[in-house]
Amino acid sequence: MNRLHSVLLSAIKNHSLKSRLIVWNLGIVLLLTIVLSAIYCWNERERTYEAAERLLLQAMSMQLQSVQNWYRERAADVTVLSRLDSVRSHDKARMLADFHSNLNSSQDFSSYTYADKDGITELDTLFPPGVNIQDRDYFRASLEGKPFVSDILAGKMTGRNLLVFANPVFDYNNQLNGLVFASVSVDTLGIIMQGFHPSESSKGYLLDGKGSIIAASRLDATDKGTIKNNQGFLRAKNKLSGIGVYQDHRGRQVIGSYQWIPEYNVIILCEIDEAEALAPYYQQIQHLLWGAVLVLFTTLLLTWLLALNLGQPIVHLSAAAQRVQNHDYSQPIPEYSYLTSPNELRRFCIAFNSMMGTIREHVALLHSSNQALSQAESKYRLLSTRDQLTGLYNRTYFETQWDHLTAAQQVPLSLVVCDVDGLKLINDTLGHQAGDELIRTFARLLADSFRLEDIIARIGGDEFIVLLPGATEITVRTCLDKLGTSLNMYNTLRPELPIAASTGSATATQPSELNQLLNQADDMMYQNKEKNRKKTRQILLSTLIQTAELRDHHHTAHADAIQQWSSLIGEKLQLTRREMQQLSLAAQYHDVGKVGIAKDILIKPGPLTEREWLEIKRHPEIGSRIAKAIPELFNVSDFIAAHHERWDGTGYPCGIEGPKIPLLSRIIAITDAYDAMQRTTPYRQAKTTEEAQLELRRCAGSQFDPELVQVFLTVLEPTA
Repeated sequence: MNRLHSVLLSAIKNHSLKSRLIVWNLGIVLLLTIVLSAIYCWNERERTYEAAERLLLQAMSMQLQSVQNWYRERAADVTVLSRLDSVRSHDKARMLADFHSNLNSSQDFSSYTYADKDGITELDTLFPPGVNIQDRDYFRASLEGKPFVSDILAGKMTGRNLLVFANPVFDYNNQLNGLVFASVSVDTLGIIMQGFHPSESSKGYLLDGKGSIIAASRLDATDKGTIKNNQGFLRAKNKLSGIGVYQDHRGRQVIGSYQWIPEYNVIILCEIDEAEALAPYYQQIQHLLWGAVLVLFTTLLLTWLLALNLGQPIVHLSAAAQRVQNHDYSQPIPEYSYLTSPNELRRFCIAFNSMMGTIREHVALLHSSNQALSQAESKYRLLSTRDQLTGLYNRTYFETQWDHLTAAQQVPLSLVVCDVDGLKLINDTLGHQAGDELIRTFARLLADSFRLEDIIARIGGDEFIVLLPGATEITVRTCLDKLGTSLNMYNTLRPELPIAASTGSATATQPSELNQLLNQADDMMYQNKEKNRKKTRQILLSTLIQTAELRDHHHTAHADAIQQWSSLIGEKLQLTRREMQQLSLAAQYHDVGKVGIAKDILIKPGPLTEREWLEIKRHPEIGSRIAKAIPELFNVSDFIAAHHERWDGTGYPCGIEGPKIPLLSRIIAITDAYDAMQRTTPYRQAKTTEEAQLELRRCAGSQFDPELVQVFLTVLEPTA
């Protein structure tokens, strides 16, 4: 029982929906089957008992009626016989004749006997008279004037079982003369009892008060003349009548009806074996059990089909939910698994698939967003630590690594500081695009010259710094030599945009030296910058001239001519030595600002547009800024800026007029125009010397200083 309880509990707690559904359905059906079967069996058993009892009562009623009628008829026959005239008048001859006549007409009586009041038989149809019957109960009853029916008796002469019916005889004076009694064979009652056969095992008994069998419907080996141990007899002996289940004299369980007939002191028993009576009931129980098995099997089959119908989509739903839990939204619930399921479950599966689709779309969108966010985060993280122009680390990253290395007191630790020389000049003359290209190129050369583990950062516009963990002075010198070689090779290949850089380095071999490492490298860098300053300016100035020549192949010849003509005017005006030097420099570099003008504008074959003309007008300002950036040209920057101003104030860039225009600028304006007019350009044919001089005279007082024009023409006369 405990084992069954454990199995059921395990099935309920741990098994699948299919198992639980089967267990619960079978349990409910089994419980209902047991309850209904118990009720049915109880009712059917009661009904079977009631049917058997009705049958017995019916048989009992018939047997009782038959026996009572037989007893009454036999008693009536003896009463009639006792009242015959021959008997009352004591006419023996006629009495004997009447006795024989009645015997011939009756099958029940075996003999008639007349006895006097002294108990001596006087007439007997079967035996000789003279028998003393004073010891018989029926004689004593007759003396009392009562009719009598004896219990079963054994005949003294024949030994056969018989009954004696006796009745007193009175004469016509109502005086007791004697009695008439008749012997009746019990075989006649046996014939009556044989009418009781409602079933094969049923038996009917007619018993006397001692349990002796007077008659029976049938006898077998167990019936030995008396059934005094029969519980039905014992109940009837106590003068009870009824029906019930009890043990018969054979020890078998029977359903029996028992009836005591007090007037004859006999008992009728009608019995049926309980097993036989309940045989149809047991057969129905067997059919019921087979029906229950069929119901349970059908229930199991239907439950299995239902569980399959319900469980299959739930199993797929559970698997899909598990996949969702594992962030797999690619496999929805298969449609075949819920196609024939109940509407609620089918709608649930459809809704779940729809939800999975929505989640899948959202997850895909979220994944895309996360990817974009991750890329943006990586980009921003890179931007937060990288310099956007060069891709090197920035100042923030350098400071973080510097703090980390110095805090860890990691030695040896080397530091290199680099500064790109002339970047401002490049930006001002060639534009920020050229300056940016210069910075990017230097960053690439710097990265190629140092080790992979070195930390290279751009910490300012033209400032770079390199952290070399574990590097000695020899390693630093090797890297710097490699950088110098790379710069020389680059400047050879790209002379139009050379790179000059000042470097300084320092190495700490003890933790105590770390605090001064940056200052030492800075000091060395500034020393190198100051040491190479003049050389750097010369390189830059040479670069500007080369760039200008590349953009205008007449630039150098034009500059030399302007310098020559201007010097002649200066000598004519008897300028001081300092003024002559300034005039020479200003004349040589007066158009240096054109390096900042686009080449396609400078060499355009046709007329310039308004925008292009405005761009051309910028070259005096650009040249002035270049001159101010170079100490050797600083003092002539104003002269370069004003060399396109006009005497009448309509020039550029500032629109100053007359004597306000610097003298040296006015000189250069005349010589510049004179030489330019005699040179062929993409948009103008060269003029002759006479035409150029005529143009100078025409523009004197408007574009040029008239006095200086006259001086210049005077100077030109010896050469004319």
